[in-house]
Amino acid sequence: MRITNSMMVGQFLTDANGSLNRLSKYQRQADSTKRIDSIADDPLGTVKSLKARNKLATMEQYQDNIKSASSYLSEIESATDSLGELTKKAYESMVSAINDTKTQDQRNILAKEIENLRDEVLSVANTTMGTSYLFGGYNYTGSTNGVTKTPPFHVEQNGDLTYNGVNLSSFSRLDEFKSQTNTMTDLRQKIETLAGQVDTSLDYTVREKIVPDLMGSLKDMKAAGTAALAMAQKDNAPTAKTQDLQDLVNAVTAAYDGLTQESNKPMAEGGATGTNYFSKDTVKNIMNTFATAMGTTGANLTAAIGTAGQGFSITEPDGASYKIKDAAQTAFDAQKDAGSALQIGMTQTVDVTMNGIELLGAGRDNLYFVLDQSVAYLKGELDQSQMPKMLERLQNKQSDLLKVQTSVGTNQNRLDLISNRYEASTLAYTKMKSDAEDVDMAEAYMNLSTAKTAYNAALASGAKIVQTSLVDYLR
Repeated sequence: MRITNSMMVGQFLTDANGSLNRLSKYQRQADSTKRIDSIADDPLGTVKSLKARNKLATMEQYQDNIKSASSYLSEIESATDSLGELTKKAYESMVSAINDTKTQDQRNILAKEIENLRDEVLSVANTTMGTSYLFGGYNYTGSTNGVTKTPPFHVEQNGDLTYNGVNLSSFSRLDEFKSQTNTMTDLRQKIETLAGQVDTSLDYTVREKIVPDLMGSLKDMKAAGTAALAMAQKDNAPTAKTQDLQDLVNAVTAAYDGLTQESNKPMAEGGATGTNYFSKDTVKNIMNTFATAMGTTGANLTAAIGTAGQGFSITEPDGASYKIKDAAQTAFDAQKDAGSALQIGMTQTVDVTMNGIELLGAGRDNLYFVLDQSVAYLKGELDQSQMPKMLERLQNKQSDLLKVQTSVGTNQNRLDLISNRYEASTLAYTKMKSDAEDVDMAEAYMNLSTAKTAYNAALASGAKIVQTSLVDYLR
């Protein structure tokens, strides 16, 4: 086969371009430090690199979310700590108020202090971070399109506390009503047991032991009844619903006053008789009157409690008892588990806002309600002999807030552990990505130098392929 000059030149150009492409490839590797420029360079390595890049991008997002969540949790912890301090101050004020030497004016001053603490609770509960309400549940964004939203906690003109439109005070009053009426029922049973011992005991024993126990129980029962009525009346229960319970409280009061009067009489001596001396028969008559008012096995008390319970604005009749209206309960339940979470793992999330009900508590254990009740006791709106019981409730709230802080601390520790694990994983996937796509620089420079030498040699040899010119032919 005849080899022409054009064939030689064409083959030379093809080979030269190949050398130039290899030179360009190694030049790019040296400049970019990457050995993969396209999938064709290394399909398997490309797949590994893409997997590593995807993992690294995902973990970077998770790490950013963890940093954001940590900031939110720190703010929540700070707010919870503030509530703990407020509760502690309220507790100290109540301890001071219980002192018998305190006048009513002094207690009114302490009541004002606790009112201020109660109002501060509202401010803390509406804490924001940026435009987010920390304790807003679903209502966590403080503004939409620049328009400020209603804070989650709000006090109505009548003093009721609402949370995202749900009246928490109504639930608190109903829960307090149930608690106080349960106390009345328990005390009735205790009183009936003590009253049954009167007939079989000596006059002295009745006067010195049984009557004081009866008076103590009646006093507590009166206080519980008064508190229960206060809750129903504050919830605008009609008089028709509460009158029977009021009558029973009056019967308790009458029994207490009768025993007080009888216990102040001296014991009869030397066969003396008369109304001026203590008589267990009188005690028996007083307690029989009380038992009649309560009804057989407490039937009248049970009926009065059930009727009064129906008077609450969030209840509806249910036979002789009462229940929370479905609509109110549904709205309340919808808020109990509300919150906003950030994704910190494939299947892991962390709450960055806390539910306000979880923070302050619900029912009679709601912190705002507990402080409100403390104020009522200090002002004398409720039986002040029961003030020591508020100390226990305030201590319980301190414990509840401590549990919240513990939960926040646990979440922060969890975030730290996950973040440390992601840092270790980041190193592993960074190495995997580097192994897949990074070039060995020593090898890259050697290949580049070889490619340059080969290309220059090709150009030099190509220059000698056709050296005969037209002038040489004419000779």
